[in-house]
Amino acid sequence: MKRFLIGAALLFSSLALAQNGIISSYHPYPKAKKIMVRTCKSNATGFSCPHGRVLVRRTAMGDQQITLDLFGQRLPIRFNPMPNFVSSVWNSDLNQDGKADLIIKLSWGGNGIIADGNLTVFALSSEKEHKLSTLEMITFDPNALIFLRGKPVVLHTALVSGDSKRTGRNHNFWVFHPLEIRNAQLLKNQSPIWVQYTNKPSHLPTNKLTTLEKQMALNANPIQFFIPMR
Repeated sequence: MKRFLIGAALLFSSLALAQNGIISSYHPYPKAKKIMVRTCKSNATGFSCPHGRVLVRRTAMGDQQITLDLFGQRLPIRFNPMPNFVSSVWNSDLNQDGKADLIIKLSWGGNGIIADGNLTVFALSSEKEHKLSTLEMITFDPNALIFLRGKPVVLHTALVSGDSKRTGRNHNFWVFHPLEIRNAQLLKNQSPIWVQYTNKPSHLPTNKLTTLEKQMALNANPIQFFIPMR
């Protein structure tokens, strides 16, 4: 998980930011319309949603087995390595086709800002079935689901450090990639927004890095987007 470890100073965020949430505190589009979601209820077998369920069980060896049951379509969720637990499940119509979609957040756990590192699975409806796409992110919550120019998107969130010639210093930035939700796909077809990570909320794109400096920062800290299942 090296890409999540951007210096010891980032292991502990301030109480105020922790309470407000990273995405809300640094949202690049704070006034954007949110996509409506419903939180699914946890129970003894996993999570129950109005239009499906997520079954979670532990084997005798302690391995976690997760199965998504949507309208009778059963989809196993397997990764190597597997995150430690399912932290949240949401129900929504992400692609706006009138059919229910599910979002399953699998968390690694830990301390400080890296505690929310996760693999988030999007079960998106198509004409005949649901298809799965998985994003690796340092943080995720429903505030990342918005409309941009009338299209539904999910904000992929990463933390990147970069050197600024203008300030002569190294800074940390939240890099938000808007991924368009089109049918049963997540499309990386828009430019990212960089917001400097400080000890107070901010929604302004940074002017401390040039285009070249951003590219150098990304070369040094590659961002992982889509994760294949095992």
